[in-house]
Amino acid sequence: MGHRDEDEWLDQISKEMRRLAGEMTGAGLKPARSKGWSPRVDLLETEGYIVIKVELAGVHAEKVSLHYSAPKHTLTIKGIRYDDNVFPNERQVAQQLEIDYGEFWREVALPDVPVNVEAVKASFRAGMLLLAIPKCEEQRKTVTVRKVISIQRL
Repeated sequence: MGHRDEDEWLDQISKEMRRLAGEMTGAGLKPARSKGWSPRVDLLETEGYIVIKVELAGVHAEKVSLHYSAPKHTLTIKGIRYDDNVFPNERQVAQQLEIDYGEFWREVALPDVPVNVEAVKASFRAGMLLLAIPKCEEQRKTVTVRKVISIQRL
């Protein structure tokens, strides 16, 4: 194994150890505030994109906001899910309650790669928020501290 291969190998191990330590201490994906709920999130990486899938069944797209923070390299997803009363004129007795309602907030730490937040594609369909964040060659020296991302309904 050459010197360069050893350095790359050690670098990969170091990154993996930091990632695992973050998962164990909760420094990676952060939970919602105690008064709200937290949507489930998948974070994937392709050759050209960071892909985020957020499970938001029953949430209206216009009630979701997305913000990118350059200093923290995180994406924050905020919104609200209302309890739509199906039978408003009838007395209801709860037999089982499992669905969370109200405000939610989720901050997702992005992988340590430069991204182009100006070209994020966001779509909402079948209760899933899908985000495709393009990777770029190099992070610009001047970046937007907070970037609001609009969501397209499909």
